[in-house]
Amino acid sequence: MKKLITICLTIVVVLALCVIPFGRKAEAIPRSNARDAYYRIPQYISKIATGTDDDLFDVAGGPIIITDFYGVVTTLIGATATTMEITLDADSPWVDYDFSTAVAITSDSVGDRYIFTAANESVLTPLAGADGGATSLFKGWLCGEGMIEQNASTTDNTGAITWYMTFVPLRSGITVTPQ
Repeated sequence: MKKLITICLTIVVVLALCVIPFGRKAEAIPRSNARDAYYRIPQYISKIATGTDDDLFDVAGGPIIITDFYGVVTTLIGATATTMEITLDADSPWVDYDFSTAVAITSDSVGDRYIFTAANESVLTPLAGADGGATSLFKGWLCGEGMIEQNASTTDNTGAITWYMTFVPLRSGITVTPQ
């Protein structure tokens, strides 16, 4: 009988050791609707824009947090003097605002990247070719409902930029559509 009790206790201890995580405090996991949990997962979207004004992404159904935003020149930007910024053309009750400063993009080459700093307004920062790596100091933007736009200072330029965005909807039912 002693041997049977010893074997049972050994099994219980082994099972307990397999189930209990070491070095971690027990944490309460908040209960949530599984549908809502999906909307907290970062989502990815991209859009090819011209070297002039262009609608990028339409945000509908509520606000999002933009967790990252990058641009890559895919067709040489023309020689016409041009500055560019990223803005929100908001739907009511939100208001229009600039996400970034306006920065010169004249004659930017294929492969140049556009990143944003953690300043408020974020500084649109061109990185030429192999210069500067690909690190972004981006801290995230709150974005209301409306159209995220690329605004250029001239409509008389050529070129193309592919914009990449990751975002987290702040509730279910929000859509973000490339234009």
